[in-house]
Amino acid sequence: MEDRATDPARWASIGLSGRNLASSCAGSCPTSTRRCAAAQVLQQAVQAASDGNFRLRVEQPGLEQLRAELRADARRRDLTLVGAATLLGGIVWLAVSFSPWPG
Repeated sequence: MEDRATDPARWASIGLSGRNLASSCAGSCPTSTRRCAAAQVLQQAVQAASDGNFRLRVEQPGLEQLRAELRADARRRDLTLVGAATLLGGIVWLAVSFSPWPG
């Protein structure tokens, strides 16, 4: 007499035949694989962040244009500051060197 655990009729009656088991595993494998891959990527990102070398690349279309505008504004500001300092220095120099008494 066969053991009830190895009886093929019993396995078929509860829907655990080889074909049913293979199709159910095949149907869930892509989802499981994607979940495992996402979990692995997440684990690597957390590990990199905890090590202090996590870099996130973000592409902005107007970033270079914004940097160029900031450089031009800084250049204008520097030239204005140099011009104002030169003008003030010249006014102080003329005020100190001016003699109100002729001769």
